[in-house]
Amino acid sequence: MSKLKLLVSPADTANNSERWYEFVVYLSRKLDQAVGLDTAFDKDDFHSRMHQADLVFATPQEAVLLHQKAGYVPTCRPQNQAEEVVFVTHSENPDNSLSQFNGADVITAKNTTPTRLGLTLLAKKGIKPASVNGKNAWMHVIKAMQNDTSACGFLSKNFYDELNPLSRDSIQVLGTSKLNRVYPQMLVKSQHQDVADGIAMTLLSMSECDKGKQVLEKLGMSGWTESSSNELQQLGQLLRIA
Repeated sequence: MSKLKLLVSPADTANNSERWYEFVVYLSRKLDQAVGLDTAFDKDDFHSRMHQADLVFATPQEAVLLHQKAGYVPTCRPQNQAEEVVFVTHSENPDNSLSQFNGADVITAKNTTPTRLGLTLLAKKGIKPASVNGKNAWMHVIKAMQNDTSACGFLSKNFYDELNPLSRDSIQVLGTSKLNRVYPQMLVKSQHQDVADGIAMTLLSMSECDKGKQVLEKLGMSGWTESSSNELQQLGQLLRIA
């Protein structure tokens, strides 16, 4: 079999792609099958190429679409790194209730899982924003909110946790989801389904050897958990992806 290409979501390679190169070297050795890393410049570049990739480490939203629309096979997902949404407003906004999102122009990062998750959770409370003001990056959301004391929006919990104190002080948190159900996924193209079990077994056993633990630590993962079509189906229902 020719070399398999792993495409990784740009959010996971932006700050340190070297750790993913170490991951594919580890995967290649354990599978006795050459695996190369394919990186994307941005979200648009990722979306334009994800249907051609042999293996994809995708955000929850993209994983559901790849499985539903292109038949990609789920193998595993990280034990940690769940996606959650943080509901925020300007630090000087006296209204600290989620009701302010009703009829509001919500500032968020476009085409992201936390955005879809935030809208879904608000809808369950009967809250419907008037519009979504999608930015190209989470930091652009922070900057936009700093200029409007009445602004409200969504942030990725993973992004919020990495914010510096100055940026945190410019916003106030109104609430944070704690679903622990929405994870990125490792998927295999249906044409390579014969290697899916081997990949799953390799990922699941990474925490059992020293080198695997080192690679996991650099990826910020505690380990992998087996995933399934049923899990992605439930994820699609939660995120309202048709």
